[in-house]
Amino acid sequence: MEDNRLSIEDLPQGKGAISAVSLSPDGRYLAVATTSEPPRSKIQVYLARSRRTPIFEAQASSSISHLAFSQTATYLAAIASHALFVWSVSAHKSFHAPRSEGSVIGLGFVGPSEILVAYEKGLLEKWKMEGSQIVQVATHTLTTSIRHIEFSPHGHKIGLIGTDDVIYLLDADLRPLQMLDPPLEGHEKIKSLAFSPDERWIAGASSRGKVWLWRRNHAEPEITEHFIHTAIQALTFLPDGKSLLLGTRQGEIYLWHFRQE
Repeated sequence: MEDNRLSIEDLPQGKGAISAVSLSPDGRYLAVATTSEPPRSKIQVYLARSRRTPIFEAQASSSISHLAFSQTATYLAAIASHALFVWSVSAHKSFHAPRSEGSVIGLGFVGPSEILVAYEKGLLEKWKMEGSQIVQVATHTLTTSIRHIEFSPHGHKIGLIGTDDVIYLLDADLRPLQMLDPPLEGHEKIKSLAFSPDERWIAGASSRGKVWLWRRNHAEPEITEHFIHTAIQALTFLPDGKSLLLGTRQGEIYLWHFRQE
């Protein structure tokens, strides 16, 4: 984005439907998972600026639903048929954890080598790379099912939207995982969630076009705006931390500059 204008560039062209995409936090690598002959999948990793020839390819025997790079882009993690797989981006070596039952909602790194997997039923699993193995180091179970998960930019916090329409915040650095008080409520169906780049703000959006902004460690929203009269499906902060991009059910994208006191 430059001067409030959006530009769209094509992803690399491959055979099969794209099932997951991930950009490394430093912007160096782009990973694309495709399914050409179900249930088999292929992961291709590109240099983000060129996107011409993959620098790394891997195969999976089942469809890939989630991809995530570690903070330093050392590892690439994927969920395939409820199992966790991890590749070393430089060594092209693969690791995998035991298969777990349940539908995965989200996947992300919460440290240089620690991975968090969230399941729809409310279960959170934390895994760590140790040598040639993936070892489970912590679990946490919510009292509600999970609708959506979001990781803070630096990987220290996790935001979860429960089916009870409450945002739960967890400290990802602790073992066991610890809930950060208090939970955040918007008092209507929350569809999406985002952290600001400096993690000072948390934004939530509803199925009725309302946006809330909470300041860190505050239970009540500091800014509430009934932005539009349709569902906001996704939102994200711009790098300046003072603006939000909002995506609606109708395919529209809005740019909102909000005033910080």
